[in-house]
Amino acid sequence: MTKKQTTKKMPQKKARAKTSAVKKAGRPNKAPESTLNENDAKQRLIESATELFGEKGLDGVSTREIAQHCGLNISLISYYFGGKLGLYKGVLRAHMTKFTAAVSDVVTRGEKVKMTHQTLRESMTAILDNFLRMGESERHIFAIMTREKSMGMPHAASVHDEIVTPIAGKLIGMLAEAQRQGIVRTDINPHTFFILFFESVFGFVTMSKCNLKLRKQAHQLPSQKEAFKNAVLDIFLKGITK
Repeated sequence: MTKKQTTKKMPQKKARAKTSAVKKAGRPNKAPESTLNENDAKQRLIESATELFGEKGLDGVSTREIAQHCGLNISLISYYFGGKLGLYKGVLRAHMTKFTAAVSDVVTRGEKVKMTHQTLRESMTAILDNFLRMGESERHIFAIMTREKSMGMPHAASVHDEIVTPIAGKLIGMLAEAQRQGIVRTDINPHTFFILFFESVFGFVTMSKCNLKLRKQAHQLPSQKEAFKNAVLDIFLKGITK
């Protein structure tokens, strides 16, 4: 083979290599190449998706936009999550898991001490602390959940039932124990109590972002967080009548 013939064949080899790489990237049954390990790649996708879903909603964001935002291959979304909806539920699952883990720790500590008015308030304070911390640092998940609730939680309900409902059962058990100890009135429905507790705080936190005259006269977050926590606990544990 002459030197001239060798020169002509080189571009053909490059073309074949390029075609092979394209086919390889398109295979759905094999993970796309990445310099990150699986957990790191998933975390980056969830972080970017949380921000974008929070700002634009599920239908307002494309998988390509999410991939570009975090600098990863678009095919990783399908590989790890099965598509955009799977990633959306992955976002919900990640944040719900993080919050419920913190609440579970509070309940576990509370179970190790005798139930009194003081220990009940301490447990409720710790739960409220975690919820407010989440509202401060993860505003996008609050925006996502606000949209979900306005539509009847079409995608979040199954994740909520899977992750939040079990820990909610522990909270309800904590309040039921307080009822048995004569600390909380027995005519109070524990399920209703905790739904009102979390939803009222959730609503207050989301409303704190609104520029309303009514809000200016209420507690300001985060600057008056301690006073706000005391006000919430007094309302829910003591009531408002003299």
